[in-house]
Amino acid sequence: MNTPSSSNICIETVSNAPRELQEQINKGLLEHNHAQLGSELTSRYQPLVVAARNEAGDVVGGILGYMVWDFTHIDTLWVAESHRGLDIGTQLMDQAEQEAIALGFPHISLETTSFQALAFYQKRGFTIAGQVPNKPKGHTWYYLEKDLS
Repeated sequence: MNTPSSSNICIETVSNAPRELQEQINKGLLEHNHAQLGSELTSRYQPLVVAARNEAGDVVGGILGYMVWDFTHIDTLWVAESHRGLDIGTQLMDQAEQEAIALGFPHISLETTSFQALAFYQKRGFTIAGQVPNKPKGHTWYYLEKDLS
């Protein structure tokens, strides 16, 4: 039997990685998580996309995230500069939170920085669970969470 060794391993950074490579890496992690947590939590993965469109159908804002375990995680919340101040961000977050509750994901998490929307999220009931100073330089990165139950 051939025992693996780090000397047999090639480590590389892959620019423009093909989707198949990304899926293989994610599959490996999901299999590990499944072994640790069982199928009840690990099988409950789904993407979350909430879009805001104007009358012409153009996207003027949206949320990208995913739901897994007991959490909804927001990766991206964006509103076009021309549409800020119209409560679109609030409506997008309301929709995302309603979807999370309806599908049985009682917690929500996200990251933001000091130059983005910390106050907006805190007004919505998010609390700071962690922070990293100087990420990016001169600013603070915040990890926020909220219990929806």
